[in-house]
Amino acid sequence: MACLICKGQSDSTIIAKKEYKAYTNEFMISAGYEYCTRNFMDVGLRYYHWRNDGQTAMAFSGFAIGTEISLVEKEQIYIPYIGWQGQYMFIAYGLRAEYGIGKKNQAFSILPEIGLSLIELLRITAGYRFVVENKDPLNLSGFRFSVIVAFPLSFLKKDV
Repeated sequence: MACLICKGQSDSTIIAKKEYKAYTNEFMISAGYEYCTRNFMDVGLRYYHWRNDGQTAMAFSGFAIGTEISLVEKEQIYIPYIGWQGQYMFIAYGLRAEYGIGKKNQAFSILPEIGLSLIELLRITAGYRFVVENKDPLNLSGFRFSVIVAFPLSFLKKDV
């Protein structure tokens, strides 16, 4: 190191140049707790396509797929979903289409949500599940609260 400085070079010349990409594709695995008339566990996958401009943390959005699984129920309920979600500053927002599946009944629902987000690593939201059926056969409609944590899969990549 001392020999580099004596030749008139600085430390900055030692740093290897990385390939710059204008956009990044980020996948995240997620898990969490949700409450809407009963307790659920949520497991899913999030996808974001964002610009590498240093301002992405301020506003971005992407897709989410996964399922909610009821906890401690006599009749197990599964709710697969697909949705769109994002954040602006620390405000989280989203909209999901869901299909609740019970042992004997099924129900389609729509869920808008809003809350707080820490770059999607921690997401705390509240929303309202609207069941589209005439009757609510699984008793799923109502206020919903969720706490979701996500792990970016890019953390597993080795930095070359």
